[in-house]
Amino acid sequence: MEIGVLPVMATRHINRSAVRKAMIHDIAIEILEEIYAGISDGSIENHPKFSLRLGQDPHKLQFINSMPAYLPLKGYVGIKWASVSPDNSTRGMPAAMGMIVLNDPDNGYPLAVMDGGYINSWRTGITTGMCAYYAADRNSRVLTVIGPGENNFHALEYLLPRMPRLTTVHVIGRNRERTRRFARQFAERYRPIAFPVADSPAVLSSSDIILVSTSSRQGLLDGVRLKEGACVVGANGFLDLGTRFLGQIDLILYDQRRAALKRLGEPSSVDLSLFDSVELGEAIAQGGIRRRKQRVLAVPVGLAVIDLAIAAHVYEHAANEHVFDYQS
Repeated sequence: MEIGVLPVMATRHINRSAVRKAMIHDIAIEILEEIYAGISDGSIENHPKFSLRLGQDPHKLQFINSMPAYLPLKGYVGIKWASVSPDNSTRGMPAAMGMIVLNDPDNGYPLAVMDGGYINSWRTGITTGMCAYYAADRNSRVLTVIGPGENNFHALEYLLPRMPRLTTVHVIGRNRERTRRFARQFAERYRPIAFPVADSPAVLSSSDIILVSTSSRQGLLDGVRLKEGACVVGANGFLDLGTRFLGQIDLILYDQRRAALKRLGEPSSVDLSLFDSVELGEAIAQGGIRRRKQRVLAVPVGLAVIDLAIAAHVYEHAANEHVFDYQS
């Protein structure tokens, strides 16, 4: 090689459809469990997120987030660059969008630039399902979904096959036709479970499991009397849950305690350190944390190192189609 001439190297572009094709779900779920366990036992570090607030309206929570991550044992380093724009639903666009850049840690070369939206939604949903599975009563019969979107779709895909005693899944959503479509696609596959569309939040008081993932900024659970032994999973923290219902909670489940306390404590104005808590990795290692009559709240905040691990899995299984040398 001539002096000053750089070697030809390949950077892959992996779009959303290619990400979906490359992901092997069973393996990706095992990766999630492995990373969560490593976070809880201290063998894997999740680096802090930098969040940049956009716009001047204090009532609009619009952010763009920079989330670096490093997995030395797997040989990858990278960053997730993600935006959150709740008003996007009126534009026909997802509320959360992002890209993941995957680098070689030895030389820094960008190995791949890929869609991060599907990975984010899949990870959010599967983590939601995991939280419910490891925190809820395995004999749960009634589940309520608030928010018939992609996150809760993935949550149910994980959870329904693992909760054989479920008889009813209530679905609550603002758009009635979309809510009906969401319920119908599961009803056709998971008979004899009933999937009624609920018009009233009254069903929450009789629910064993409640999954919440919406773009609402109202306290959807404030004023709800939770059932004894209920498990609530809020994919968006307290933004749509509210905080007044917290007086009923006996235990909080985090994906990472340190990250959650930092990201949720200040905006919620609640001292979360006063609550008994456990991490998801600890719950997985114990095979579950169910304690009779205990009301559990799970608030996974999302960890960059998880998305990076899934991105590495996608990179290793994606077709070698759209390749370029970014230095040329």
